[in-house]
Amino acid sequence: MEFTCTTVYDHKALTAMNRAMRKTVRKKQSLRSRISAIIVMFLALVMSFSGIAEGEFFSLRTVVNGMAFLLILIVLIWEDSLNARLSRRRLMAGVTKTTAVFTEEGIISQSEVGKSEWNYSLPLAIAETEEFFVFAIDTHYGQVYAKSGLSGGTPEQFAAFLTERTGLPVQKV
Repeated sequence: MEFTCTTVYDHKALTAMNRAMRKTVRKKQSLRSRISAIIVMFLALVMSFSGIAEGEFFSLRTVVNGMAFLLILIVLIWEDSLNARLSRRRLMAGVTKTTAVFTEEGIISQSEVGKSEWNYSLPLAIAETEEFFVFAIDTHYGQVYAKSGLSGGTPEQFAAFLTERTGLPVQKV
């Protein structure tokens, strides 16, 4: 059995990849970061309210603590999208569109830059979103494959094929 998948590494694909990485191989690190952020947000709120209680509505301390709270909140809400923007900067030129062929032996990936061959033992985790499959190669590197660019079978057949070849479950995120 052979599957072919063409993917454009746009903002949507990179956001899905970063979300899948956060929910699989970066799960513990992400949880620690979120807990730390919530603690800092709580402290910023307490300090802001203590300043307001003392009658300092627009003091430097109150404004800075309020801004810190808002900044951390924005980062928590749009974390995956912000990471996608950073990921785009790290992409090599010419790797925005790739075609991957999944054979019984391995994965052959072709882009404008060149051709790469991957072994199925390489991924640490495989995730599935509504529109993409994501291979987490390590905590900072992943591959994303669009379901819309998939040929050779259905997404369900592809997921079963990946599970069989890698020995890893496909995690829904």
